[in-house]
Amino acid sequence: MEKIYLEVLTPDRVFFSGYVKFVSLPEKGGEITILPGHAPLIGELDVGIIKIETTQDIEKFFFCMDGFIDVTWDGVSIMANIVKESKDIDIEEVYKKKEDLWQKIFSGSPEYNYDKLMKKYRATEYQIDLKEKLAK
Repeated sequence: MEKIYLEVLTPDRVFFSGYVKFVSLPEKGGEITILPGHAPLIGELDVGIIKIETTQDIEKFFFCMDGFIDVTWDGVSIMANIVKESKDIDIEEVYKKKEDLWQKIFSGSPEYNYDKLMKKYRATEYQIDLKEKLAK
């Protein structure tokens, strides 16, 4: 069985470390899937969902936001500012944050940075999607 070593790191801990069959992740240019033997690359991690399949055929999903990806012949390192498992997402808090962001986005106030608000809004949508997907 072909496998690739994956490390998912946050500023305060090693979030995941182990061999996987593949990892799919949101890169700034779009979603990419990395399989064993993938060519080396360095990329910018976007907001979205990381999907992995372990060597034990278990699928895992994580919410991520901002960071970098380093793919070498030896493995993949994902360095992210935020990574959360579904169980760590407080869905009520996320819905409240989404509503607050929606109000700010459509307020038209020049005091808000529209791009940053939209990124945070997308982050709430991904967290909700992750919770709903795993609840089924």
